[in-house]
Amino acid sequence: MGSIERSSHDQVTWNETVRNDLVDILGRLAIVETEVQKVNRQGTNKSTEAQKTGRSLRRRQ
Repeated sequence: MGSIERSSHDQVTWNETVRNDLVDILGRLAIVETEVQKVNRQGTNKSTEAQKTGRSLRRRQ
């Protein structure tokens, strides 16, 4: 294999490695985004519950 062929092969291999790494990173990012959305929804639900509790306590007074 000549120098140019080897260099071209190395570049193709490098490109494949980078693409595979990016696919892995994007997959992990999607998981993190999903978890953040779950936490945000739970936080919203908790504040809604706290508001309801506050209202019911005020009504009792």
